[in-house]
Amino acid sequence: MSSSTPCTTSSLQQESELKFAGEPPSKHRKLSVLKDRAIYVQPMEWPGRDEEEDGENEVEYWIPEESVAEVKNSQKTAIGYIKKKEVIDFWQYADNPNGGGSRRKDHRSFSSVKLRFPFVKSTRILRKWKHDIINDEPMARSKIIDINVRVLECYFKAEEEKSIIKGRNFRKWALEAAKEMDLPLEKFRAGKSWLSAFTKQFSLTDRKITEFVTERQEKSAVEQKAQGAAFVGRMKTAMLNYESSQVYNLDHTGVIKEFHSARSFAIKGTKKVIKKAQSVSSLTHSSTLVPVCSADGTLREPAYFILAETNGQFGPLVKRTMLRPDNLYITCTKSGKMMGCQVKELFEKCLLPHLVPNKPALVLIDHWNGWRKQGEVISSVGDASNSPIRVEFIPEKTTGDIQPLDVMVNGPFKKLLRAMEDEIITLRLDENFNLQTRNNHIAIVSFAYHQHCSPRYKDMVRYAWFKPGYCSERGSKYITPKSYSFPITTDSCWLCDERYYMRCGWCAKFICFHHTLIDLHHCNEFNQ
Repeated sequence: MSSSTPCTTSSLQQESELKFAGEPPSKHRKLSVLKDRAIYVQPMEWPGRDEEEDGENEVEYWIPEESVAEVKNSQKTAIGYIKKKEVIDFWQYADNPNGGGSRRKDHRSFSSVKLRFPFVKSTRILRKWKHDIINDEPMARSKIIDINVRVLECYFKAEEEKSIIKGRNFRKWALEAAKEMDLPLEKFRAGKSWLSAFTKQFSLTDRKITEFVTERQEKSAVEQKAQGAAFVGRMKTAMLNYESSQVYNLDHTGVIKEFHSARSFAIKGTKKVIKKAQSVSSLTHSSTLVPVCSADGTLREPAYFILAETNGQFGPLVKRTMLRPDNLYITCTKSGKMMGCQVKELFEKCLLPHLVPNKPALVLIDHWNGWRKQGEVISSVGDASNSPIRVEFIPEKTTGDIQPLDVMVNGPFKKLLRAMEDEIITLRLDENFNLQTRNNHIAIVSFAYHQHCSPRYKDMVRYAWFKPGYCSERGSKYITPKSYSFPITTDSCWLCDERYYMRCGWCAKFICFHHTLIDLHHCNEFNQ
């Protein structure tokens, strides 16, 4: 039997798909659970590279809902004691002593057994199983399969209850299961070797607890999820009264001055992984970007960009020398975070230019107090353009799941920033280019945001509205800016002979570092 073929009929097969985060895509598996507690393992299709890489729920694998037994090897499926006994009982008329079979024999024909249990390959196997069950000699190994199933069931139950699970818990569950199955303790002690094999078989490992929640918080999370689902349903109906280009989402996201990846290759077992940065303080200091996207898949320009300045305002010299790209409206505060008094300016500078006169607009924003306190101000902006603005506030603590910009825009944007800044440090593209300086920081954010506004990524932005459920149409398969801009190639810049730094998402040309950020490449010519 091949490893990709089930060991029983489809009527006995139960498939359960239960999401469980934590394992990388390369180990993505679908376990088909059978009522006889025998299983097979086969690789399942993994979502497209783009969804996997940049989705909020980037890493998932599948586990069974009920019980799982171990697989002995890639060619054979483990058959437990319970299933073997069921086969022999059927063969020996135990479940139907008065029906079927030949009167000249004390058992059913092999063809009858094969019809009901396709994984039985020969009468020799039947005779062997019968001998093993009668003498109860080699059946300890088969019983261990059933013990593993029982232990796994206990684990799933404890995991669902969010209980702390240690190795001793697995061993206690195993001994309790062995006692129920009358397996002598001298044959099975649930020792360290069994525990090691069990945890390795089912990809279980000891992990640091990252968060504790109370019963009350769990109930609150369920209520918040229900509120989020109700909000999405309500907005999906409301959006039927608006053009997709007039349904907007705004959100502020932090942009660290020096933005690097948190992981890097190192020799296995290395205790400390130390990498270079231009400025340690820049790794924590940030500015704020407020992008605007619409339900038709368009990321709007300009975006609202807030820098951190000592006195909360730009000095005369800064005003004269500061870079001011067309796709960013730049302002500042002491903290680099947005303040409520800036809401009106944001809507006037970044949303008002896109409103269509005499056509209503729907704006989805989160529960930030700055938005809520400026409701009348927001409405007045719409009145000025004869475009009534309806503002809807996304329920608290649900934005990660149902706010389009959080779902599939802010994440890819930051990944592109990390890739850009990692390349500058790793390849030593320009020793005099300081990431933390004001103009360089503005240039990087401006270029990255302009790349995201390319029509090439329109389907990615559409997906940000589709995934929470606001839209029914998913759109075409998309590629993320990071994947497109950093292909593995040795091409040179189309303007000079220097090594390429990035590929432009607009013109699709390879550009060197100097022509990308020093000259600030901002083309609007789109080529497929």
